Amino acid sequence: MRESALAPARPAPPAGHLGAHRVLPATTVLGLFEGHAARTPEAPALTCGDEQLTYAGLNEAAELLADRLRSRGVGPGRRVAVHLERSADLVVGLLAIWKTGGVHLPVDPALPSGRVDFLLDDSNAELLLTAEESADPREMNGRALVLLDGPARLRGDGAGEPRAGARAEAGADGDAPAYVIYTSGSTGRPKGVRVGHRALLNVVLELAKEMPCGPGDRWLAVAAAGFDISMAELSVPLATGAELVLATDGQLRDPRALVRLVRERGITRMQAVPSQWRLLLDAGFHAPGLVAMVGGESLTVNLARELRARVAALFNGYGPTETTVLSTLWRVPEQVVDISIGGPIANTRLYLLDEDRVPVGPGLAGELCIAGAGVALGYANRPELTAERFVPEPGRPDGSVMYRTGDRCRWRADGLLEFIGRADGQVKIRGRRIELGEVEAGLGAMPGVAGVAVAVHEQGAGGPALVAYLVADAGAPSPTAAEVREFGRTVLPSSMVPSLVVVLDRFPLTANGKVDRRALPDPAAPGGTAVPLAAVPSAAGSGTPADPPEPAPRPQPGRGPSGLLAEVCEICREVLGVERVLPGDDLADLGGHSLSMMQIAGLMHTRWNVDIPVELFFDHDTVAEIAEAIGRIRAGS
Repeated sequence: MRESALAPARPAPPAGHLGAHRVLPATTVLGLFEGHAARTPEAPALTCGDEQLTYAGLNEAAELLADRLRSRGVGPGRRVAVHLERSADLVVGLLAIWKTGGVHLPVDPALPSGRVDFLLDDSNAELLLTAEESADPREMNGRALVLLDGPARLRGDGAGEPRAGARAEAGADGDAPAYVIYTSGSTGRPKGVRVGHRALLNVVLELAKEMPCGPGDRWLAVAAAGFDISMAELSVPLATGAELVLATDGQLRDPRALVRLVRERGITRMQAVPSQWRLLLDAGFHAPGLVAMVGGESLTVNLARELRARVAALFNGYGPTETTVLSTLWRVPEQVVDISIGGPIANTRLYLLDEDRVPVGPGLAGELCIAGAGVALGYANRPELTAERFVPEPGRPDGSVMYRTGDRCRWRADGLLEFIGRADGQVKIRGRRIELGEVEAGLGAMPGVAGVAVAVHEQGAGGPALVAYLVADAGAPSPTAAEVREFGRTVLPSSMVPSLVVVLDRFPLTANGKVDRRALPDPAAPGGTAVPLAAVPSAAGSGTPADPPEPAPRPQPGRGPSGLLAEVCEICREVLGVERVLPGDDLADLGGHSLSMMQIAGLMHTRWNVDIPVELFFDHDTVAEIAEAIGRIRAGS
């Protein structure tokens, strides 16, 4: 670590707020799972769609795959990329890698090929675990592949028994890396966070104690593989003897299907981001026997009140990827007045510091810094960034480090922590951590684009959405919203592709020549519409914004859509938070994304009592075509 990053020595270093002390057992999540496989081999371990495995079956499948991985040279510290759809294979692959002592690198199959290439290259992954139908040798850059050709090969299909004595003691050293998760980077380069087995074990035991979870419980996993909370979702039930229920991709696209799954499978434990909980509540979610957790985004009072009334208990969790999923936890009371992120979990120390690394006073805001068992091992192949963000913990002679989160918080009078916001250009959209600079860097590579600024826009019922402001090169045609998004999908994950696009003649500037983000126009009009220079405030003038452009004329009586088409337009308008929706509009051009499409389908179900598949909105280009397809569904219901 770089000593220059520290403030001058002070006689009284901050004591920090300490979580409970818990002695961690000399084992790993894998070791706990294997213990249950030995003691209760016939207990249900994993369900995904029609696939079901007992603890013995899952352990055998993982041993067989681990043997294949060892034959390909996988051993302690070797990184294995996992490029699989949601299925039992995903869990088998994770356990198999750990059995070899290897490091798990999840790669979301929905990522564009360029992003996949970057993750594989940057992580130095030596082997790729993928399904046969997904393998494209052109994208693997000569890496060794382990192809999975169907579930049968995992369950005693003649592949042979695991070699005696071949098993590595995965994670016997608590600091041995368990997985690498990539997060957004402000420079345009994602960061691979290396997390150790001991750190993962600490958060798993915390959740198992506080929620609590054990044999007889069923934990529904809904997070994407590249989202760090997925590691807790997969680990907690398998480490405690509970059943892991892995939602399929189809179920995740349909909130009503998830509600049915919760009811039919008797789900007792579940976590989701606030936007996903909102979709489930709108779809009729009610599970009085379920213990729920919220994380990934800020929880609102209204959502907390509504969700708390429909579950047995509710927790609000906070923690960046760099401190292993969870650093603070708050049990939401039955009567919700305000929102807190609680206090430190076990073996965790929290500091609130000012810009000089001096502790702030009670009630004052400071940067949250986190130390303890959950702190990650650093960034993969980024020693300078690791030294910048993982700094020596003050007053600790053992050389421990703390992670600077960049989040501003304050301690309330009741001793609970209140989250205030970010101190930089990082945002969270539907639970995903996004650096606006990375989105700007990606879109800035688009031919004909001179400059890009990205901001967040509150989109009515659709929640927050990314909006890209672009200036075209001199003489180049202005790109359309569809062209920008199409290019974005080739260089960015879907969660980073802006929902709204506004083309400007030039950017508004501050007095020192930087883009004045506060003066960027409200993207209320449909995306792709060029905004004239007169509509953009300039730092060169008096500082008073010019008059905004005239709003688009509203449809006149008798000239607008009618009947079902009018209802569809109105529902889309409500959810997307735009002034109007016309029959010829493409919902994507109005800022529509997968979450808002689910909200539209849910609202239609509420009003018409008809199930509208979410895929319908992606299969048709215009609102008129969508309405026509809905008409056929309603006629046949």
